[in-house]
Amino acid sequence: MTTRCTTSCSPTTSSTTPRSPAEGNLVTTYKTYHGTHEGEFFGIAPTGRAIQFETGDAMRVVDGRIAEHWGVANLFSLMEQLGATPGGR
Repeated sequence: MTTRCTTSCSPTTSSTTPRSPAEGNLVTTYKTYHGTHEGEFFGIAPTGRAIQFETGDAMRVVDGRIAEHWGVANLFSLMEQLGATPGGR
């Protein structure tokens, strides 16, 4: 889902990763993505609005490669920013 937004709705997206702790073969990241809504996302036409949303990921690494990945993204916040929720901007 994060990839969908960062490649189609905001091709100029950048991210910051302030935390990336690891323990054993598990690595976690917390990232904030920043961009501009320039492409359709879940049927919402481009708005030109500045957007940002947070993600959290956990990856199990085996032999230097990601063997499993779990992630969550704060898409509710993103949808609010695009005006797609009651009370959205």
